[in-house]
Amino acid sequence: MYGYRSFPQKSATSQKRTRLIQLAFLVLSLTILVLIWFYVNASAFRDAYNRNVYRAIAVEADSALSQHNNLSRTGGSNTESVLGKVRQHVNAARVLVEQYADLNGKVLIDLNLFNSLSNVIDQYEIKKQAGQAVIQYHADLTSMLESLSFLAHALS
Repeated sequence: MYGYRSFPQKSATSQKRTRLIQLAFLVLSLTILVLIWFYVNASAFRDAYNRNVYRAIAVEADSALSQHNNLSRTGGSNTESVLGKVRQHVNAARVLVEQYADLNGKVLIDLNLFNSLSNVIDQYEIKKQAGQAVIQYHADLTSMLESLSFLAHALS
């Protein structure tokens, strides 16, 4: 009824070709796995870097605001020292934002805010040294530093 039929044997070149295809598939699979492993590690590093930068910007913004709160509204003798510390923290936050922008192509906080802060601090110092009223500059500085702190905390 049914006859036994044997299948033809594969030739030696066909077997070599099959082995090469299997080897190529194995190498390709391992390469893909290694690339996935590198991508996962790079993503974890990038996420950790972003968190650290966001945290550092927030710390600098909070430190600037904290130093600003030490300013006397009437212009005490330590005003220039405190303004110098405020400027230091604002500049540190600016450097972090610029560095992040250089590395990632994304500006986290508008750099015009930092320019405005520097201008207000400069005017504050000039008016203080001239013995003029600084209440408006104090209010402007308070508002800008609170904005910077809010934006820095909104990053994370």
